[in-house]
Amino acid sequence: MGAGVACLISCILVVVVIYAIGPMLYWLPMCVLASIIVVGLKGMLVQFRDLKKYWNVDKIDWSIWVSTYIFTICFAANVGLLYGVICTILIVVFRFPRATTLSLKQMKEVECRFKPEADSESLHLVKIVSVNNPLVFLNAKKFHADLLEIIQKESSVVQQLPEDTNKCEQSTLLNPLPNGNCHDESSAQQLPSERRTLILDCSGLTFFDYTGLSVLTQIFMDSKKRNIDVLLANCKASLIKAMKLSGKIESESPIFFESLSSAVGTIQLSR
Repeated sequence: MGAGVACLISCILVVVVIYAIGPMLYWLPMCVLASIIVVGLKGMLVQFRDLKKYWNVDKIDWSIWVSTYIFTICFAANVGLLYGVICTILIVVFRFPRATTLSLKQMKEVECRFKPEADSESLHLVKIVSVNNPLVFLNAKKFHADLLEIIQKESSVVQQLPEDTNKCEQSTLLNPLPNGNCHDESSAQQLPSERRTLILDCSGLTFFDYTGLSVLTQIFMDSKKRNIDVLLANCKASLIKAMKLSGKIESESPIFFESLSSAVGTIQLSR
């Protein structure tokens, strides 16, 4: 008898909860979700104090952030998220090809195995270029143009030496030098026959595609024709493997090095 009464009371309580208390809990999930959203937006609301600082850093990113926040408040979270993602993709597509791809490094920034003063002439023939961005189809053309400009400058320096020597010899015929001659003055300069070296620091080249690999291989081949050796330092294993599989990288001396110091040290030893 007692078990039946307990079962009856339990059934009555379940019916009361379903039909009386249940409708009152209809908005509870929405309230919990609203609380989560408010707590999440609290961090964004606090960041409004830094709007002036963000505006001075990058006005385009600032505009995307504010407009995404407004879209989220006015419409819905999914609409604001979609708007932000689309704007970010467009900015990356239009900004990436214009980004700086290369930067020249000073020799003093490199930890050499030997003191630069001990072999200043050989180090003068070395140019170190740091790759700052991934190499993909979006910026491959700009990367090729920037690096080709550096290579052309190196070639023009080599070609300028014979011209300067000829001018000096012509001026000597008109006005003989009392002390020494042009050959003595040019002895301190590099000889045109000496090969110059271009070291690419690939530490910033985090990933690449087929277009970027093709451009890098073409640069290596063009530099070889201009009597300039191209060495690659801090390369990823995937980059080394891909360039070797291309079949166009042929050289008797090492091309890939683990660090800039090892590349510079090898150049000093060979000279």
